[in-house]
Amino acid sequence: MSHPFMRRLSAKSFLMLRERRKIHLEVYFFLNILWALVLLGAVFESLAPITCPPGCLANTHPWFAAGNCHCTHFQVNCKKLNISSDDQMDAILEKLDGDLLVLHVVDCDLQNGLTRKALKDLTNLFMLRIEFTNLTTWDYEYVLPPSLQVLELRYTQLQTVNYFYFMLPRALWTLPPSLASLSIDHSSIFNLPLNLSWPQLIDVNVIHLRITHSNLTDVPPLTAFTQLAHLNLKYNNITTLPASLPPTLNYLDISNNQITSLPQTVINGFLAKPFKIVLASNPISTLDKSVIVHTILNDWVDIAETPLCNSLYNLLPTSQHNRICYTTCALYCPKAALGDFLPDKECYNVACSFDLGDFSTVL
Repeated sequence: MSHPFMRRLSAKSFLMLRERRKIHLEVYFFLNILWALVLLGAVFESLAPITCPPGCLANTHPWFAAGNCHCTHFQVNCKKLNISSDDQMDAILEKLDGDLLVLHVVDCDLQNGLTRKALKDLTNLFMLRIEFTNLTTWDYEYVLPPSLQVLELRYTQLQTVNYFYFMLPRALWTLPPSLASLSIDHSSIFNLPLNLSWPQLIDVNVIHLRITHSNLTDVPPLTAFTQLAHLNLKYNNITTLPASLPPTLNYLDISNNQITSLPQTVINGFLAKPFKIVLASNPISTLDKSVIVHTILNDWVDIAETPLCNSLYNLLPTSQHNRICYTTCALYCPKAALGDFLPDKECYNVACSFDLGDFSTVL
């Protein structure tokens, strides 16, 4: 018995149905061919050469954006680009847009820092590096893009400025909420705010903090940094560490300071959960025996060029002399500074193999 909703098609109806299906298939096939041609054209268009402005080190080729340079990494080298004024600098930066991820400013005067106007369109900026400049004051608040995750200020004339209880330039009072890494190298900063708690530094949960060659004498308590993993305070005048360090820390560089001993609480924390400690070039003559064992067996602690290493030298196997009590290739050029993608003037010499190519980013 046939289903009540089923009926036998007539020959005419069957042919009409086949014809409609054929038309549908032809339309579908035509649309696919058309879309394939559009995509093929977009591919060829994206491969066409695009002229980007001088200073653009990397760019993308989005589809359906013919003829435009979408720069993602821009270097403002004032010597190469013949920039001699802040107005010229602003004019170049104002041509960049939300495509930019990395901005590198090098060999510029820039005494007063970048302006809010120059950075306002860089809505996706991930990293800002300013180095080898005459940056002295930076009094533009809320100048840094909210998207910024890495901020590096290197070889500047940045100075401590006393605004009430703030001891840093105004541009650093309020940091982007996404900031994960902050580096201030070769500046004239002598002090840090109590607890390093200028607005949002703790709130942003910074993971990497590097303040070197800056004449710091004290390290404020760091326990509020619940995410801090990498702390670099080398080449300062620090005499002692705070009693407690963040439990998340896995790298601590306090080389070339005036450290004579480590707090017992820091030693206890290290023994409970070993992490890399660089003590090289400090006037430290004694260490907990358990820490020394970790130094010899696992390279957890770097004690090169210290009185402690001198006293241990003759007790070490000859094969371990160059590993544990090595001599740096130049004054103020530790082993860790070589090949770290950060140019260091002290390492730019023959003995240090010209910083293992780190200056290729600025030359």
